[in-house]
Amino acid sequence: MPLESSNTLNGSWGFNIGDNAYKSPEEVEEMLVRAAGYNFNLLLNIGPMAQRRNPGRIRHPPSCVGEWISRYGTSIYGTRGGPLAPADWGVTTQKGDTIYVHVLHWNAPLLALAPIQRIIASAHELTSNSAVEFTQNSSGVVLKLPALAKAKWTA
Repeated sequence: MPLESSNTLNGSWGFNIGDNAYKSPEEVEEMLVRAAGYNFNLLLNIGPMAQRRNPGRIRHPPSCVGEWISRYGTSIYGTRGGPLAPADWGVTTQKGDTIYVHVLHWNAPLLALAPIQRIIASAHELTSNSAVEFTQNSSGVVLKLPALAKAKWTA
């Protein structure tokens, strides 16, 4: 049965002049990734002003998230939740024989995953195509995570 996660860009479903708690691009991106990993559709509301335009107080333009999607969208669009259950560290998505591991919260060089039923032929970072070292056995998969610089957002 299809599921949907309904969220707002700030705390209000309609325009609220006092609501300045807008989500950052990173928060919106994590909502999108987690929705895909859970097999959810993500509905994101932006309450318009009375003049039917977006509030000018948004700290970042929606295009910031669009830039992220242009780099990583292949790991979200047309996928289903992956073979591993979502966890605090992140989620997996899957398209055909490709499994995408979305590491959202992890600060160690190794990430241990549950066993995957098929043999992994290779692993690489999505945008740079750099190889990711891994080991796989009957106990699970261990990924040696590359050191990635955290993206900085400006608006």
